[in-house]
Amino acid sequence: MPVPALLYSLLSAPFGWLATAFWIWMLVDCLKNGSGRDRQWIWLLVFLNVLGAAIYFVVCWWPRSNRQLPMPGFARRFAVKDKLWQAEADARNIGKAYQFVKLGDLRYSVGDRTQAQYAYDQAIAQEPENQQALWGLVNLAADRKDLAGARERLTLLLQEDPGFKYGEASALYGQLLYELGELDEARAHLEANSHQNGTPEAALLLAQLQQQQGDREQAKETVANMVAKVKGSPPYYFKQHRGTVRRAERLMRMLEKS
Repeated sequence: MPVPALLYSLLSAPFGWLATAFWIWMLVDCLKNGSGRDRQWIWLLVFLNVLGAAIYFVVCWWPRSNRQLPMPGFARRFAVKDKLWQAEADARNIGKAYQFVKLGDLRYSVGDRTQAQYAYDQAIAQEPENQQALWGLVNLAADRKDLAGARERLTLLLQEDPGFKYGEASALYGQLLYELGELDEARAHLEANSHQNGTPEAALLLAQLQQQQGDREQAKETVANMVAKVKGSPPYYFKQHRGTVRRAERLMRMLEKS
C-alpha cells in the first residue's frame, strides 16, 4: 500500500469509529425515548446513517437534553411545531391570558419576537398584572436593549413577587441598573437581595461592582461565599452555574493579586 494511502487509512479509522459510535448512540436513544411518530426517526437513522444521526441529534436529542446551547432556528421550530400549532389553536378558540402567555413563550423560544410581543400584549390586556406575561415582555425589551422599558415592566413584576423565577428576575433588575449606569442603586439592590433572592450571577455582578468601587475585600468575600455555596449544592445546580463559578474564580485570582 502506498505511504499516502496508508496514512489516510490510519488517520480516517478513528473518525470512522467515532462516527459509528455516535450513530449507535443516537439509534439507542431513539429506541429508548421515541414513542409514536418519534419512532419514525429510526428509518432516517437506518437509511441516512451518520447524517441521519446528526439530524436526530439536533432536532430531537438536543431540545430534550435542556442543554444551554444555541440551536438553529429551523431545529427549534421543528421541535415545537406540534406544541405551537396547539397553542395557536387554544389562543384562537379559548383566548384567555393563560393561552396567550403559552403561545408567547413558544413564539419567543423559536425567535419569533414580533408574534411573541403580540401574544404577551393580548395577555396583559386581559390581566395587567399577569406575572408570566410581564416576564415575557421584560425579556423582549431586554433583547432589543430597551433598558428603560424592561426596567418599568420588571419593577411591576418584582412588586408582586420579589422572588420571581427563584431570584432570576431580581438579578436581572440589578443587571439593568448596572447597564443604565446607576451603579450605587445596582449595588444596593443586589446587596439587599443577596440572601433571599440571590443567584450566582447576581453575586458575581455584585462582586464586580464592589471591585469597581474599590471595596476589594468585600468583593473577595462575596465571591468566596458564592463559590462555596454553589460547589456545596446538588450536582445539577453546580453544572448549571459552572461557567459563573469559573468567572468568579478568575475574579478572585485577580483580586488576590491586586
